[in-house]
Amino acid sequence: MREKQLSEPICGRCTSDGLLMEADVALLELHRQAGGEDGGILALPALRALCESSAALGMKLARTIQVSDERCDHRLLVETAPDQESVTIRITGWQERERDDALLETPRFRLDMSDHQPGMKLQLDAALRVLAISGALPNTRIGQPDIGQALNQWAQLQTAPPASFPLLEAVAERQAFKAQAAKVNGCAVMLAGQPLLSGKGEFSGYLCQIAEASVTPGQAEAPPSPTQLVTPNLKQPLSRIIANAETIHGRLRGPLRENYASYARDIASAARHLRDLVEDFGDLETVEHPGFRLDVERIDCCELARRAAGLLAVRAADHGIAIQTPGEVDSLAATGEYKRVLQIVVNLIGNAVNYSPDGTIVTVDAAIIDGNPAIIVQDQGDGIAEENREHVFEKFERLGRSADGGSGLGLYISRRFARAMGGDLMVDGSEVGARFVLILPPA
Repeated sequence: MREKQLSEPICGRCTSDGLLMEADVALLELHRQAGGEDGGILALPALRALCESSAALGMKLARTIQVSDERCDHRLLVETAPDQESVTIRITGWQERERDDALLETPRFRLDMSDHQPGMKLQLDAALRVLAISGALPNTRIGQPDIGQALNQWAQLQTAPPASFPLLEAVAERQAFKAQAAKVNGCAVMLAGQPLLSGKGEFSGYLCQIAEASVTPGQAEAPPSPTQLVTPNLKQPLSRIIANAETIHGRLRGPLRENYASYARDIASAARHLRDLVEDFGDLETVEHPGFRLDVERIDCCELARRAAGLLAVRAADHGIAIQTPGEVDSLAATGEYKRVLQIVVNLIGNAVNYSPDGTIVTVDAAIIDGNPAIIVQDQGDGIAEENREHVFEKFERLGRSADGGSGLGLYISRRFARAMGGDLMVDGSEVGARFVLILPPA
């Protein structure tokens, strides 16, 4: 990454739904390079998502985000401040890294662009511009986009309950998405897609499936369960607490005594714990629903292992624990739902960090086991006795452990997810520590 020296913040302003109203030259140029138009929808998904979150929460937010144009990846330190009609943007830090365009043009995992499935397919580059088109929507008066046209110039995204944009959230994390509502020429459509990876395992775009949004006449939508009603109402205030506490702990608004900063860190940690519990109970209801299923795609086990480890690197470093992962050039293809596989691996690494002595090593690896790709997480803790190796996957089972305050649902849910994808999750014998193995179907 190369640091750009900013003599003063780069500023802009957008509406609460992402229309860029004004911007300094550097921000406007970045917006244009990403396929945006003057006065149009902000063409930087992570920045747009941050502005919309700030407007929805009615509070100032400060985040480090990553956005991309046709040439570079940019890491921005952004502060947002909402008012009644708009959101003010201040960029106070800016790093950029040039990409290897030759690699971006050769994704490792391309999906079939043939028309054996109904609907329209669009292949997008890293800036969400159209590279290729296949199929059509015969029952709607929707024309095909032009090659090179940005997706947001062709389709207007619609908020999905509860107040989310699945596509924008997925782009920020380079994940698959589904059930993104949109309108094209006034016609309702639904978007789903999966990320494409370059030869180095880097994000290089999306393959989107676009279908008509329709409801069968007389078909009543099932009423939401109590958990579905309560979960978003709890997650929003908890996320607000976390954001405020992180802002205080990071001293983003000015100097602060160390003990107050530490107190804010504890508040953020406690709020994250409560949010994790809320999400666990939401996942529990999901996996126990009679119609539960997952949409699988082709994934890279090594890339997932590296990403999951990166999400927990700070927590591990606080205890002097090193996380070893596959090398940057390593790759192992498998089949699974990206978001859920990442959730499983993050849970396994988190448990390994929680139950490992300070100063030890957690190893995350990918290998072929009995003909199937697998992700293995090995720690150097006390391990799990043979007679308890199945008990750890039972609901609310924590084997008497209370140090991390968890719900005892993580491994139960993770195994249910693994089996729903046609794989499995198990713990096997190891001379030192616990060794969990996530088996996935081959690609």
